[in-house]
Amino acid sequence: MLRHLISVLTVVSLLVTSFLSEVASAATKAEKEAKQVEKIKQKVRKIGTGDYARITVGLKNQSKELKGNVSEIGEEGFVVMNSKTQVTTTVAYRDVAYVRGKGLPPIAIVAITAGAVLGILLIVAVAAGLGD
Repeated sequence: MLRHLISVLTVVSLLVTSFLSEVASAATKAEKEAKQVEKIKQKVRKIGTGDYARITVGLKNQSKELKGNVSEIGEEGFVVMNSKTQVTTTVAYRDVAYVRGKGLPPIAIVAITAGAVLGILLIVAVAAGLGD
């Protein structure tokens, strides 16, 4: 009788352990997907929107690769406009496998900042010269 009770308890504990590991695995999978979506959001926001926001998007269903400019960024997804055809495609973050893109190159950002600083310095110098 004792052997029978021990074997039943062993089977029940194995079933419970198996069930709990499946539940934990599902939670882990959901967490991984949430992290992936957040990374995609950050990459798209970093690329930005406009003519210089070139992007290549790979979809999870592997149907096609989208190339173009990011024209809108939202909470649930973003819009890619094909530069040649002007056709827009709305893409949900959860459907994206990977994102590659270019915003303004770092040298352009440095050049714009330097130009702005030099412009301000020139205006200050001219104003100081007129004050004398």
